[in-house]
Amino acid sequence: MNMIKKLVKKVAIVLIPSYRKRVADRKVLHDQQVQEKVRIRTEQELQQQGKGLSELRDVLDVIGLPYFISGGTLLGTIREKDFIRWDWDVGLDFKLEDVYPIRNDFLAKLEENGFEILNTNFEKTNFKINAVKYGVRYEMLAYIKVGDMRYRKSSRYPESVSYT
Repeated sequence: MNMIKKLVKKVAIVLIPSYRKRVADRKVLHDQQVQEKVRIRTEQELQQQGKGLSELRDVLDVIGLPYFISGGTLLGTIREKDFIRWDWDVGLDFKLEDVYPIRNDFLAKLEENGFEILNTNFEKTNFKINAVKYGVRYEMLAYIKVGDMRYRKSSRYPESVSYT
């Protein structure tokens, strides 16, 4: 089936000018988005990331929600002792059983503290909150425990690696 889809797409690109233009337009938009994301951040932008993370930490402390930094934020902390200059977001992870019961209160506290909620997904295997403050995106994910593993969408890690 996948091979048929690829063949149809190739034929459409060749035979249908409007389809070819849509594909080209999408590529230009994608390239622009990548260029905006993947760039060196200024000192001021990095300070804004830190300020927002500090405020997010305060919200999490007030509601008693345990968390850990993840992704590029974690890598930067370990490798650079700072944010990675070209990382465009701040990553935080939660245990699903900690965040799920208080998700609505958490969203309300974020908004109360000036974070704009971009989108949410409360599916237990794909829990995600994207928020922005000071022009910085904060990506918050939750992992569900199944046996001795933690899962989210297509990623997993052993429970023993999690924070205590």
